[in-house]
Order: sequence, then structure tokens, then C-alpha cells
Amino acid sequence: MKCILVTGATGQIGSESVPALRKRYASAQVVAAGHKAKPQLAWKINMDGL
Repeated sequence: MKCILVTGATGQIGSESVPALRKRYASAQVVAAGHKAKPQLAWKINMDGL
């Protein structure tokens, strides 16, 4: 069985395309991945320490 992986599923395009893909294909074939919270950037953490 082939699967569809949607990265960035919590963004604008991902949040609209995942339900459409699940409707067109079987729901079990669509896997959504994304961040709920904005990740901290490593360079910002390093710059704050200077």
C-alpha cells in the first residue's frame, strides 16, 4: 500500500490539502506531519548568549 506524507500539515496549504487528500484517497493512506508550536531557532538562542 502506498501512503501520502504531507509535511507542514498545520500550515495554510497543508491544513486545506490534507482533508481533500483524505476525501479523494483512503483516510489511512494520508499521513499529516507538522508543528503545533513555532520551534525556537538555534541561531536566536546562540545570539542571545553573546
